[in-house]
Amino acid sequence: MRSAQSTRGVGAGPVAAAQIPGESLASGTARMNSIAENVLPQVRRELDR
Repeated sequence: MRSAQSTRGVGAGPVAAAQIPGESLASGTARMNSIAENVLPQVRRELDR
């Protein structure tokens, strides 16, 4: 099994920084996608008020 460090490409730093220690890359990606799709639109609407 490869570590997250060995699979990171150029520009992947912010994603790795958002990954919770011990969390799989797939789980972290799903979590970040969920936040982007469900939380950020509401935050943007609130900020536009």
